Amino acid sequence: MPIIAEIEISGDPYEPELEKLAEAVARHVYGTDMAAAHRWGRALGIINKDVDGLPASAYSCGPVMLDKKPIEELAELI
Repeated sequence: MPIIAEIEISGDPYEPELEKLAEAVARHVYGTDMAAAHRWGRALGIINKDVDGLPASAYSCGPVMLDKKPIEELAELI
C-alpha cells in the first residue's frame, strides 16, 4: 500500500516522476496500478464489491507484504 511511500517522498522535487515510475512498475509486475486504490476503496466504503483479476493484496485480508519490509513500513503490520 502506497501510504508510507507518500510520506517518505513528501516534498521531493521528483515526486511526480516517482509516482509515474511507481505506476509503471506496478502495471509491469502486477498488470495493474489499481490494487491499492481497490483495497482502500473497499476499506472506506467507496467500492461496494470486489473487482476480479487484481493481485491478492487488493482484497480484504490479502497479504500486505510478500517478503521483508523496510523498518519505516513495519507500523503497517501492527
